[in-house]
Amino acid sequence: MANSKKSGILRLPFSDDLFQRTTRAPRLRSNRTNVSTTQKPIMVKEYLRLFVKVTRHGTYVDAFAGPQTEEDCTEHWSALQVLESQRLARDKLIKDKQQPHLRNFYLFERSPRQFSRIEDLRRRFHDPPSFNVRTKQGDSNVLLPELLESGAIGHREATFVLLDQRTFECEWKTLERIAASRPSGYKCEIFYLLANSWLNRALANLNDPGTAERWWGRSDWDCLRDLGASDRALWLVERFKNELGYTYSSAWYFMERLQSESSRIHYFMVHASDHRESQKFLDRAYGNLGYPTMVRSPQQANIQELLGEGPETE
Repeated sequence: MANSKKSGILRLPFSDDLFQRTTRAPRLRSNRTNVSTTQKPIMVKEYLRLFVKVTRHGTYVDAFAGPQTEEDCTEHWSALQVLESQRLARDKLIKDKQQPHLRNFYLFERSPRQFSRIEDLRRRFHDPPSFNVRTKQGDSNVLLPELLESGAIGHREATFVLLDQRTFECEWKTLERIAASRPSGYKCEIFYLLANSWLNRALANLNDPGTAERWWGRSDWDCLRDLGASDRALWLVERFKNELGYTYSSAWYFMERLQSESSRIHYFMVHASDHRESQKFLDRAYGNLGYPTMVRSPQQANIQELLGEGPETE
């Protein structure tokens, strides 16, 4: 597959799944920090707001729930952003009725230091029976499949799994077990971080090649070094569909800087779902970041009608 970048359009070529995005910088204020660290929690939070309007219930699983850095404590931290927004939804009464919200949250973290911050979240937000926050310290590649296979989450419960890994933390066998954990109906949705700007360096610096093979799940992981960003992302999209059996999958890029001609794609978030409406929700959640929405065919259905909302106003 070849990468083509022409007239500000990044083309991600792959047969029926061709899509394009503009790479021109949106008119948003820039700052000194890497903006991608704040954009991802915003997208996750907004997607789940739309997700629960349709599912009317749900479970959020965060496999690598600790903040990415010691300084991350507010807008950079996905677990905190999700818990705050969902609790606001629970507490918001319309015509004396509680609004739909996620009720169950599972947060995993390996680092003892980061886990102490996860425990702070549990103490702050756990409010059964309508808001259950459970935490566990250890290796998510062991703990997460055990949770899904234990029956603690019902097979009919809409479940969203965030895999915001630090490059190679999530092993491919974990993805396989997530996808296979439901005997019928919708599989657990996955939102998975694929590194880009630092991936080649990380692969070159590995002391144990087995780390890359466990992460990629195959011995051809070294081919990733020779591929462009879009081809890597679309290879993973196809693997989610062909190997894990998801009906829909798509990749969403996040830039290092918003107002820089030299800005690179920092990472992708790859989504996988069996629900036909999920891609429309992602378009809308991604649009809130200031990037243009994905160009798709066939033409998208009216999302306001689907959610029972009126036209949005400025």
